[in-house]
Amino acid sequence: MEESMIRLLGAFLDTLYLNVYQTDTSFQVVKKKLPNELKLELQQIKEQAQEEEENIPTRFSSDGKPLLMMLKGSEGFNWILRNESINFCCTWNKAAKSIGSRVSWDIAVSRSQKNT
Repeated sequence: MEESMIRLLGAFLDTLYLNVYQTDTSFQVVKKKLPNELKLELQQIKEQAQEEEENIPTRFSSDGKPLLMMLKGSEGFNWILRNESINFCCTWNKAAKSIGSRVSWDIAVSRSQKNT
């Protein structure tokens, strides 16, 4: 059996912050810009949620349930998508460097707590 690349580093996490990069089959980072259409779609859904003053269902889902676009972002995050089992927070970062720029998505994922 092949050894897992996953190592347990902690337990009972409340929130997990990840930087997500696309990779090839050798796990090498593939430098690729996020399609402008997706950024535009997320922004339009957020604007609709703000206009209607309610969270809007998106085409994205987790655990078989649609993710809702929240009215507002959060500190450091442009878009928050959420359902009863997961919070998916993301922002588009473009950090200028002396030659070119580095572009990445910052993602925060946490399991939603059921209200009792």
